Amino acid sequence: MEGLQDVLITVIDNYQGEENEIILLSLVRSNAEGRIGFLATENRVCVALSRAKQGLFILGNMDMLAADNKTWQAIRKSLQDQDALGNTMPLR
Repeated sequence: MEGLQDVLITVIDNYQGEENEIILLSLVRSNAEGRIGFLATENRVCVALSRAKQGLFILGNMDMLAADNKTWQAIRKSLQDQDALGNTMPLR
């Protein structure tokens, strides 16, 4: 698509050691069992959250991520303390 030639789409495992100005991180894990899969692995979460230079937007079910995981509980608290948790994303 025109205008999207510089947009990189990749999985977290392929992103180690790279950075970008803005990252849209899709963590869409929702299931009746509450399993968050690889999102329970601390080093993979670190890679996912540490690659943005200017802006990081996380799309996902924070209630489910934080339900039984101390890492995501701490992330949710930090985002709440910064008033950075919400249901919308500003676009320009």
